[in-house]
Amino acid sequence: MLMNNVNSLAYIDHIEAALVDAPPILSANWETTPAAVLMPLYFKNGEWHLVYTKRTATLSKHSGQVAFPGGRVDPEDGTREVTALREAHEEIGLAPDHVRVIGTLGEMWTITNYTVLPVVGVIPYPYSFVPNEAEVAAIFDAPLSWLSNLDNIQAEMREIPMFKEPQPVHSFAPRAGHVIWGATAAMTVAFLHQIGLFKELPRPTQTP
Repeated sequence: MLMNNVNSLAYIDHIEAALVDAPPILSANWETTPAAVLMPLYFKNGEWHLVYTKRTATLSKHSGQVAFPGGRVDPEDGTREVTALREAHEEIGLAPDHVRVIGTLGEMWTITNYTVLPVVGVIPYPYSFVPNEAEVAAIFDAPLSWLSNLDNIQAEMREIPMFKEPQPVHSFAPRAGHVIWGATAAMTVAFLHQIGLFKELPRPTQTP
């Protein structure tokens, strides 16, 4: 799929088809806590953007980090798609009925021992977000063209607890003063690869 086709509304059909049977991003073969995040997409200034949040500095876990809205599965959720929509409503005021879910990525284990399902959804633009001040310090976006520019990405191999082999850890250049890295960067890279914006995953440039 050529980059100029990314600007078409029909491109969402391509993304939806590409997300079918997406492989796991990072699997764990031990007991973990199920969770989900929403990867919101909107069409702005002629191209598709992903929406991110920056967590407040007062949170007990991942404080100050860039993230997608999401969290652990509650027993009453039923599905992890419901979890992602509920959390997005709680964190940024995004109404579930304003989201068109178009698919999911494969699961990803995180260092806090969650297994996260990234749920991809299309939302209207502009949107009047209402951030939860206790959890969300900022909301910003990045166009897919910027995210898929290899000049904006770096990767290095790092030792990850509980894994025998080093794993690639990605980070992006600052965007709106925020740095996308860690699990959020890994989900972003996996998404871009799954929908065909990377022919291959960005190669690590450093080995500490």
